[in-house]
Amino acid sequence: MSDRDVADPGAGFDWLTSDGTTLWWLESRPSSGRSVLMRWDAGRLATYGVAGGIGSTLHAYGGQPYTVLEPDQVVAVDASTGQLVGVPPNLDNRYVRRSCSGRR
Repeated sequence: MSDRDVADPGAGFDWLTSDGTTLWWLESRPSSGRSVLMRWDAGRLATYGVAGGIGSTLHAYGGQPYTVLEPDQVVAVDASTGQLVGVPPNLDNRYVRRSCSGRR
């Protein structure tokens, strides 16, 4: 993720959670009109998503639209159907070299 991605006024970041070593968050992507789940773990950035996006109308009432059962086992609400689905990781996960200050 670049500084430009973070500064994009259309991008949205929600539901930050952590298990102590891994960060998870939901990222809205205006260019595709859907949200994907992001995972940061030891310098690796991974995306998890479904065709209809992740989210639900309950999201506005405080219902987190995903849960992490194990590091690679995620269940989320498919925004297009409202059903719970297993969400596989994207296979093009990448290593990101970045310090906490954001410098490479």
